[in-house]
Amino acid sequence: MTLSYKLEPKDLESTLLNEINEIQNDDQTTDKEAINDARSLCSSQSEENKRVRKHFVELLDTPQSNFARGVIGILDSACKVETRLDAEELFIELTKIQREFDTKTCKIWPNSWTEEFYWKTTTSGEYWLTQSDPSGECGIINISTLKQDSTSLWNYESSRVVTNPQGTDGLLQCSEVEERKAKYSWKSQDHLVDCKSIKFGY
Repeated sequence: MTLSYKLEPKDLESTLLNEINEIQNDDQTTDKEAINDARSLCSSQSEENKRVRKHFVELLDTPQSNFARGVIGILDSACKVETRLDAEELFIELTKIQREFDTKTCKIWPNSWTEEFYWKTTTSGEYWLTQSDPSGECGIINISTLKQDSTSLWNYESSRVVTNPQGTDGLLQCSEVEERKAKYSWKSQDHLVDCKSIKFGY
């Protein structure tokens, strides 16, 4: 089982800069389209929007209250959008709220797999190693090692590398596939995480 943040807190600033830049420099959307897109979020625009607002009102008494309050403000502000600048400011604020919440959202998913190792001898030591061939359109490679710590105690380390981040696999952008390294040790470890929300699966 693996746990990670939906968005690593250390990546928040750079992610926001990129997304805000996209909003401010979107020359594919006309002023009218931008205004209509923003106003479509208005809390009184439709019955569905009213249900969405009600859902977030119900979250005000939960650990997600700050996020819910921010979204409610966006839904209500959307009704007042009159200009392209209003629309941009609305989407920027929504992006900030969403990404900040992503740094408080933890993803949990189970892992199950089979690997075949071979014995590798190097100048720095001997250990079991397995490395897959590039897989799929994203060219994902999985590398795992088993290293002996004492007579009957081992450490397992696994990493995933995306060799073609510019590719796509169906609707998935390879650049969105998370590269990660995980270490599983026989030694007990404490990991402190600040989760306001839990998301299961990918």
